[in-house]
Amino acid sequence: MCLGTVGADGLCDVTPRGGDPGFLKVIDDAHLALPDRPGNNRLDSLTNILSHSGVGLTFFVPGFEDTLRVNGRAFISTDPRLKGLFSERGKPPLSVVWIEVAEVYFHCGKAARRARLWDPAAHVERSTFPTMGTIYREQLQLDMEATVLDEVFSKDARKNLY
Repeated sequence: MCLGTVGADGLCDVTPRGGDPGFLKVIDDAHLALPDRPGNNRLDSLTNILSHSGVGLTFFVPGFEDTLRVNGRAFISTDPRLKGLFSERGKPPLSVVWIEVAEVYFHCGKAARRARLWDPAAHVERSTFPTMGTIYREQLQLDMEATVLDEVFSKDARKNLY
């Protein structure tokens, strides 16, 4: 899924979120709960929710072209009971985004179909793009090999997934 928020400056931010089925919990007909899992540590979504509670979520299911859209208001909770619903590998999230649902509707799959999002023949070979280590090295003008950065990113993804 993707989570859309609005910052204090009025600019929007959309971040990908995901996990195994059930990574987001339906609490009741009007409430969802989403764990805040380790990411890039920018905290854009959480900071934005503190200033503007409005959120939009778009859910993608591999193989399905239609998407589910949810709009509502979000709040950040550190309630241990709520965090306990999301423990993975013995680790609860640091916080949970509590969402009060205002609207829910399906969105037609035409955009996903045009993009051939789930068509394996349209998938791009990862090797046709520079690695994240190469991008960071060039953008930040770092004096180190891109392969070193790539290994750091790979190790972090394995060690800090939850």
